[in-house]
Amino acid sequence: MRTPLFAVVILTILSSCNQSPPEIACQEPEIAPVAIQDTIIPVFGYRFTVTGDFNGDGKADTLVEHFVDCEGKEINKYPDPDSDNYGNHIRNLNNEPMAFASATLQGFDTIFTGGWSLGFDYLRNEGDLDGNGTDEIAYVSNWVDQSSLNTCIIMTHTRTGWKNMYSFGIWEWQIPPLPFGSSTYGLFGSTGIETYEQDDTLNAQLEQQLQAFSFIKKEKDGYITVLMRNDEENDSIGPAEKVRSYIRLRDEKILKMDYAWD
Repeated sequence: MRTPLFAVVILTILSSCNQSPPEIACQEPEIAPVAIQDTIIPVFGYRFTVTGDFNGDGKADTLVEHFVDCEGKEINKYPDPDSDNYGNHIRNLNNEPMAFASATLQGFDTIFTGGWSLGFDYLRNEGDLDGNGTDEIAYVSNWVDQSSLNTCIIMTHTRTGWKNMYSFGIWEWQIPPLPFGSSTYGLFGSTGIETYEQDDTLNAQLEQQLQAFSFIKKEKDGYITVLMRNDEENDSIGPAEKVRSYIRLRDEKILKMDYAWD
């Protein structure tokens, strides 16, 4: 996990089985509201919905992403789509935004992305990766910074709640653009926001593209291949930006790494 600008973000996984985050009273604004031109149209932003059998009871469970203010009201992720992630977060500070994914059924704890995020860049049912009868999820938080480095986290649900199964580094530009609005990337990371709020045809295409994408491929029970960021200065791997890693989940051991030029 990385350190966004001006803050240390801690990923919090609640151990209690609450359907919604704890109630937080709205505080007096600590900063003056940022003026936004009347011609700028705020963008609500995409919300992930993921369905699967996450507790192994044979029934469908659904996780829904929320981006809310301190009163629990859904708010725009991009109040100023002409700015970047950091600029939009600053404009939302007085709303005390909170981003999380919660289940529509009892028995699941809530997954929070952390205070300095604009929700999720990626949230997907990856199927039953370890063969124990429950589906696993993977997610990437949309951090408020200008870096394109991030982490994909695989979670499995146990009797005590969500548990981190495996995590690996990724480039944010590996993820397809999100419908309605998404970060753009240049040589040194995020450069701004591109929005598609009024284009239903394009948003439908982006939705299909996003649903078809995954960092993870199951090879057999307990073994996966992931498309990960190459951080290693290792002559046996080479200078490729991405590598495909063959991983044994029980001990999180990388058994093999190959170039990934595509």
